[in-house]
Amino acid sequence: VPKTYSNKASNAIAQKLLHGWTSLGETCPQDGCLVPLMLDPKTSIKHCVNSEMCGYVGKPSQGAPQQQNLAGARESAKKGDAEMKAEQPSHDTKSSLHSSNESSQVHLAALQSKLLPDEKTIASNARKALLGKIYSSSEALASCEDVRQSRELVALIEDTVRALQSIEEWSDSQKP
Repeated sequence: VPKTYSNKASNAIAQKLLHGWTSLGETCPQDGCLVPLMLDPKTSIKHCVNSEMCGYVGKPSQGAPQQQNLAGARESAKKGDAEMKAEQPSHDTKSSLHSSNESSQVHLAALQSKLLPDEKTIASNARKALLGKIYSSSEALASCEDVRQSRELVALIEDTVRALQSIEEWSDSQKP
């Protein structure tokens, strides 16, 4: 895998992790592409982020029901807000409508903060996932006797380290 592709793949992995994607414990199935697969949280479809080499897109994974539950919770929250607004008596004054609207917004914001992690949490989770991947790949490399597989594991570790470095650089740039 050429170094420019590895750097681009590492940066793409870091960006996807920061946007809530999940790094999977498997590499791209395309010949010659050793990039870790990523899971899109919105569609639950596996993707290879190294589109210049292969552009692999898999089928929906088993994580789809969990995403549907999250989408269902969001939809329920929206319906609840709509019902709260619909139940308001028609003789409400502007001030009570304003206060009701503010309370709905506060309720929705609180619900979103519970459902959606902040960027620091995502970065922390990404770090943990990448460090876990480095550890498991290192263990596999230590017991590996196949030269081809050893090279693949070394490339995977290098890509994962670069992704980790990208996340660290991003975290440093977010500090005041």
